[in-house]
Amino acid sequence: MFTIFLTQNNSFILGPISKLLGYVLEFIYKLLANAGIENVALCIIIFTILINAILIPFNYKSQKSTRLTQLISPELNKITEKYKGKRDDASLRAQQAEQQALYDKYGISPASGCLPLLITMPILFAMYRVLYAIPAYISPVKELYSAIAERIIATPGYFQILKDTFSSSVSVTSFRWTSADLTALTENQTIDLLAKFSADQWTTLATQFPALSGIIAENAAKILKINSFLTMDITQSAGFHFPQIIIPILAGFTQWLSQKTMTSRQVEQKSESEALNTMNNSMKYMWIISAVICFSLPVGVGLYWIVGAVFRIIQQLIINAHMDKMDVNEIIEQNREKAEAKRAKRQKRDENVEKYSQANTRSIENKNTISNYAKGSNAAKPAKDAKNDGAKDTKKDSSESKQEKSKDAKNAAAASGSIAAIAHMLDRE
Repeated sequence: MFTIFLTQNNSFILGPISKLLGYVLEFIYKLLANAGIENVALCIIIFTILINAILIPFNYKSQKSTRLTQLISPELNKITEKYKGKRDDASLRAQQAEQQALYDKYGISPASGCLPLLITMPILFAMYRVLYAIPAYISPVKELYSAIAERIIATPGYFQILKDTFSSSVSVTSFRWTSADLTALTENQTIDLLAKFSADQWTTLATQFPALSGIIAENAAKILKINSFLTMDITQSAGFHFPQIIIPILAGFTQWLSQKTMTSRQVEQKSESEALNTMNNSMKYMWIISAVICFSLPVGVGLYWIVGAVFRIIQQLIINAHMDKMDVNEIIEQNREKAEAKRAKRQKRDENVEKYSQANTRSIENKNTISNYAKGSNAAKPAKDAKNDGAKDTKKDSSESKQEKSKDAKNAAAASGSIAAIAHMLDRE
C-alpha cells in the first residue's frame, strides 16, 4: 500500500511556489509534445536540471562562505577555548564581541551561508509537491485521466465498485475509504485514485466497468507510455523488483558521491557542542536513509534525486576547481571592501534618520510655540475688549454729566417763575 499526493498544494508558502513550478513543468511538457515527445520522465529530468541551474548562484555563495569560514576556524577555536566553561553574561558578551571582530576582520558574515539555504529549501519542498502531483499540474496529462473519471462517476454504483476493488491496494490523501460519510467521489478524487494505477490495475478497472473498457484501454495505453522510463512506470514505487530496484540503489550512491564531493575540501572540525557533533555525524549517513526511503517512493521521485545528485556533483567539481584557483587573500580583501561599503551605507542611513528625527523635533517645537502664542493672543483680546468697553462707558458717563451741568446752568440763569425757568424745569423732567 502506498499513499499518493495528487491535488495541488494550496498552503500559504509552498502553494504559490508549487503552482509556479507547475507552470514551468507544463511548459516543458508542451514544448516536448510539439516536438512529438510526450514523456513525463524526460520532463522531470529537464525540470530538475533547470531548477538546479537556477539555484547555482545561491549554492556558490554558500560554498564560498563555508570555505572562508573554515579558513578562520583555527582563530575561532582559540576564542572558543579562551572562554571555555565561562557562562556568565560578561564572558558571553566578550566572546561574541571577539568573534564578531574576527568576522569583520575578514569581511565574513556568519549568516551568509544560511541565507541561500533558506531561499532554496522552500523551492525544493515545493518541487516535491509538484513531482507527487504530476496530473494536477500538467493539464494535457490530466485530460487523459479526466476522460475516464467523468465516465466512471456517471456510472451507477461506481463508488462501491471502486471501494471493493481498490481500497486495499491504494490509499489516497484526498479522501479515506473508511470514512462513514464518504458515499461518492468528485472528479479530482477519482483522478487521485487513477493516477497511481499500474498496468494490471488498469486492466482490472476495465473489467469492472465493461461499458467503459474501450476508453479505459485507449487512455490507459497513452498514460502508461507517458509515464514510462526505461520500461519502468515512474508512478509506481520502486520496491525490490527489477529493474525498479536500480533506482533506490543509484539514488543512494549518487547522494553519497555528492556528499563526498562537497566535503572533499572541508577540514574536519570538532565542536564543543555534542548536539552539533551528533548532527554532523548523522549527515554522513543520510545517503543510506535516502536509499531506504526511495524503495517506498515513486520511481519519478527517485529519478529526481539521481538527476539532482549528478548535477550537484558536476557543479561541485566546477566550484572546487574554480575556488582552488582563487586568491583567498584577494577574496578576503574584496569582502572587507564590501563590508566597509555596507557599514558606510548603514552609517549614512543612520545619520539621515537622525537628521530627520531632529528636523521633526524642531518642527514640533515650532508648532507648540505658535500654538502657545495663539493662545496668549486669544487671552489678551477679551481684556483689551473689556478695557475699550470701560473707556466707552466712562466717556458716556462724562458726556451725560456735562449735559446735566449745562441744564443746571440754564435753570440758574432763568428768573424764578419766568417762562424760561418753567421751560427748563420741564425739559429736565
